[in-house]
Amino acid sequence: VGPVYITGDPEVAKRTVNSLRANGGGDCPELGMTGLYLAILNSLPNSDVYYFTDAGAKDIHLIFSVISVALQKECRIYLFISGQCTLTEREVYDTLASATGGQRIEYSKSDINEAIKLLRPANVSEGNSSLLRDVTLLSVEVNTNHLTMKSYSVQCDSTFASITAVLSDGGNADIKVFPPQ
Repeated sequence: VGPVYITGDPEVAKRTVNSLRANGGGDCPELGMTGLYLAILNSLPNSDVYYFTDAGAKDIHLIFSVISVALQKECRIYLFISGQCTLTEREVYDTLASATGGQRIEYSKSDINEAIKLLRPANVSEGNSSLLRDVTLLSVEVNTNHLTMKSYSVQCDSTFASITAVLSDGGNADIKVFPPQ
């Protein structure tokens, strides 16, 4: 794991990410918690941290250290998972996302471009994206063993630049949005 690269220059960040190469693969599980810990430790306060993996973490004993540093720095962890995770690994990723106000998003590698659209609203330009703040209006965890129809209301007004609704579900769920009455 590492080294950690720190830059304030978006072009340097893009070049650094584009220079990353997978080497061999098949290393499952990986040192994911160590990587997350280092990323958060070196992030600015109130950052969004994005974690992309196709494997479980072999260092899950570090989960509470990761959560602790994330909460201290007020960082949200968004986990993009494309591999076959066990139930325990999903629970670890769900715990990280839930504890930090982030989210676990499962996707197939062929759908990465769709998954990445969740990172920032499409109508936000590079020039003003730092002026906007994401606010979680509603986050619900439902026991999938006892599903019933649920309805949740969220009040919005003209101060909202955009609203993003995300449903993470491996089964049969819908989101319906209605205009105010």
